[in-house]
Amino acid sequence: MRWLRGRTILGLAMRGMAVLCLILALADLKLPLHHNRPAIAFLLDVSESIGKVEDGLRELRRYVRSLPDGTKWCLIVFAKTPSLEIPLTDERDLAPDRIASALDRSGTDIESAIKLALSLLPSDTPRRIVILSDGNQNLNDASSLIPLLRAEGVQVHTIPISRHL
Repeated sequence: MRWLRGRTILGLAMRGMAVLCLILALADLKLPLHHNRPAIAFLLDVSESIGKVEDGLRELRRYVRSLPDGTKWCLIVFAKTPSLEIPLTDERDLAPDRIASALDRSGTDIESAIKLALSLLPSDTPRRIVILSDGNQNLNDASSLIPLLRAEGVQVHTIPISRHL
């Protein structure tokens, strides 16, 4: 008798699990899968001190094409002011051959470009900023953002580009 009672309880538990699985399948629940891939903002300096913008674009395309599948990235071009050239995407083939934004190239404001990047990158994923520049800033001071970037865990990388790339 004890054996039958154990078998009955086990059978009921198995049937209950089967019904629960059926209900969950019909509910079409999806579990979010986070691959912990960073969202990357590329900041391309197009100021007069850079010279030919095409050199920076060539470097940008090389980096974008090497990104792992599914990595989100965007492109911000900047000089005196920043401009969003390519919104956040995971399409590596969108890396441009030319710049569509018309910018005043007479100055370099890296700080404003970083602030724009921070506003665009999602906060629920690791964030990375890659700056392609000669580093010659003459408007504002990007180093003032270091405490904020550290506090938010944003990684910043630089790729030097210049007239002689």
